[in-house]
Amino acid sequence: MATGSASSSTFGNNAPLPTTVINTLLHYASRSNDSFHMSHAEIKPISDVLRKCSSPCNFLVFGLTHETPLWKALNHNGRTVFIEENRYYAAYYEELHPEIDVFDVQYTTKMKEMRELIASTKEQIKNECRPVQNLLFSESRSKKASNAKTHIFVHDYYRNVERIYGDEFLCRENLVESNDMLAHFVVEKMDENSFQFCRNHTAASSP
Repeated sequence: MATGSASSSTFGNNAPLPTTVINTLLHYASRSNDSFHMSHAEIKPISDVLRKCSSPCNFLVFGLTHETPLWKALNHNGRTVFIEENRYYAAYYEELHPEIDVFDVQYTTKMKEMRELIASTKEQIKNECRPVQNLLFSESRSKKASNAKTHIFVHDYYRNVERIYGDEFLCRENLVESNDMLAHFVVEKMDENSFQFCRNHTAASSP
C-alpha cells in the first residue's frame, strides 16, 4: 500500500532515484534465480506508483519476500514498513538488514474461516476496523488519516481468498487494473465519518 504525505519538507531537498537506477533494479530483481520472485510485469506497476508518489511516500508491505530490499530501495526518501507474521524470520531479517523496518504481527484467523470473518467484519462497531487478511487489507484508520489517494496492490489475485477479500473490502469500483497475479486498487481519501471503501456496495462478492 502506497500513499503520499502532505508534509514533504523533511525530504524535500533529496533527489529521486534516477530512472536508469530504477530500471536496473527492476531488471535484476525480476531475473533472480529464486523460484518465488515476482516477474517484471508484476514489479513494474508498483514501481511506477512509487516513482510518482509525492515525497515522502509511505509504503506498507505485508510479508518479507525476495523483493523486500527492492521495495526499500525504490521508495527512496520515503518510509517503507514491512509486516511479517513469522516473528522469528522478522527478527532474523532485521539482524541481516538493520535498515529494514519490520514489525511482526500474529494473525488469529485461518483461511477456512473466511465466510465467518467477512460476516463478522461487516458487523463491527464503528472505529473498530482492523486487518482482515495478510497481503490484502491494512488498518482502515491509516487510510482515513492519509492526505492522498492510496494505491493498494493485491498479489496472487488468482487465488480465491485474495480475490474475494479484495473485491469485498477494496471494492471492484476501485480496481484500476488486474491480471491473474496482481490487482491494483486506488482508494480515494475517505470522509471522517465514512466506514466503507465502497461507494456502491452491493455484495461485491460472495464466498
